Amino acid sequence: MDPETWHHALMARWWAEFNVANPTELAYYRGAVERFGQPALDLACGAGRLLVPLLAGGLDVDGVDASADMLAHRPKTGRQAWPRTPRAADGDELELFTRTSEFDALAQRRTLEMRIRLWHDGTVMVEEERSICLNLYFAQELLLMLDLVGFRDVTVDGRYTGLAATADEGTVVFVARKPG
Repeated sequence: MDPETWHHALMARWWAEFNVANPTELAYYRGAVERFGQPALDLACGAGRLLVPLLAGGLDVDGVDASADMLAHRPKTGRQAWPRTPRAADGDELELFTRTSEFDALAQRRTLEMRIRLWHDGTVMVEEERSICLNLYFAQELLLMLDLVGFRDVTVDGRYTGLAATADEGTVVFVARKPG
């Protein structure tokens, strides 16, 4: 299995159906857009997990994603509710398994494999296997890259809190402004 992006076909549907933004994330990004100004860009917006609720909240946000399948699952209106059940809107079920198949500390690369199954009435209708190769970056590397391409006022926040990240954070967010 060659590493690729996995955000296509059934995986795109899974993201659209079940991966929803939580209120803390939305409040964090709303605050960032209000602080840095509009319009804002949701890079790798996928099916609109953050984009759609932010638009529905009256913010000027554009979204872009490399996966046409992800974009095709974007709700047509920002007012649609996001499902919070493991069962899709049409009654189908999507079962997802992931695992790390390779980790190269020197190259700072991790390969994840996933298997996703579409179930209908207790029968597996479709099964897909995909992998994705993720490059891992240290915070200082990302700060340098952002600086080199002209971003300013960069902050590194911890887990959607708006507070400076600490070494104990599992999730960090880089917020930057590109003068323009």
